[in-house]
Amino acid sequence: MTSRRASAVASRLAASVVAALLLAGCTGPAPEPAASPPPISTVSPGPTVAPAPTTSLNDEGFATSGWTLRTDVLNPFYDRIQVDVDITEIDDSGLALYREQATGKVLPHPIVNAQYAMAALLRWEETGDDIWLTRAIRNAQELVDTHVERDGAWWFQYDWDWTYLDRTLTAPWWSGMAQGEALTVFSRLAAIQPENPQWRQAADRTVESFFQRGEGNTEPWATVVDNGYLWFEEYAGDQPPLLVMNGHVFAIFGLYEYWLLSGDQRVATYIDGGATAILTAMPLIRGGEGAVSYYCTQRDYCRRVEWQNATYHPIHIQQLHALGRITGAPEFDEWAALLESDWQG
Repeated sequence: MTSRRASAVASRLAASVVAALLLAGCTGPAPEPAASPPPISTVSPGPTVAPAPTTSLNDEGFATSGWTLRTDVLNPFYDRIQVDVDITEIDDSGLALYREQATGKVLPHPIVNAQYAMAALLRWEETGDDIWLTRAIRNAQELVDTHVERDGAWWFQYDWDWTYLDRTLTAPWWSGMAQGEALTVFSRLAAIQPENPQWRQAADRTVESFFQRGEGNTEPWATVVDNGYLWFEEYAGDQPPLLVMNGHVFAIFGLYEYWLLSGDQRVATYIDGGATAILTAMPLIRGGEGAVSYYCTQRDYCRRVEWQNATYHPIHIQQLHALGRITGAPEFDEWAALLESDWQG
């Protein structure tokens, strides 16, 4: 296996991943694109954060900032807490299992499989023990075997209902986070095993899902343009989009790893658009001095204490630093520093 662990793989693909499982769900009709992008912020972010760069509306109807993506930086996941592969429940084949807490029932969960695969690949890189590569492939193969299609694009579907606060997301539903983390897995395996064309094919088919829009739960979708800004909805289905920060950024990370593999310019534009949306949303994400940040940005619905979760506050900070590395834009690090000064646990 030594030939498969090339230096490019070590520098770009050795990474760990946050074991952030699903917390809530939703989505609904994608708004019509704005005629021109609204201001980056209508809320004062405070004196420590510089104004965001000027944006422009592209031909696909969402704002971008024109960043040149960087390749000479640490992988987005390098500082993330990894899934603990030593204690994660797996079956005899090495497939990671998600067990519903209330019932003990095992449910299919694409994010669980994708995150375990990423963590297993890291363990393989660290140890050279092929059992971890085998387990990563087993979980990646599960994603391949269970995908559904929309016009040739691959989707990783959730077939169970999810209730959060006063809403229930009715099956089927989809997740931009699941799409992005599956894309990360396929892109890494395509780099590790270039002799196996199925991984590049899986990556190519999965990335197409990001270019599809929709509403409701009659067909798969996760990409939404909200008020002229591009979002990858973590809970896409028959509820209004929550516009969740962490799931959206994990989707961006998957696009970034695919872009490193392919150099696809349209993908670079979607990375730019997704990152631009985060800068727009930071005044809604920030909780303020002494407070943790908000999990999601849906106006009115997300600005409530139930959505302030201490688990996600440090994840937001890490993700902002990673976006700063990818784009070279200092505003991300400035927002990260502001969140860190607000609340450190």
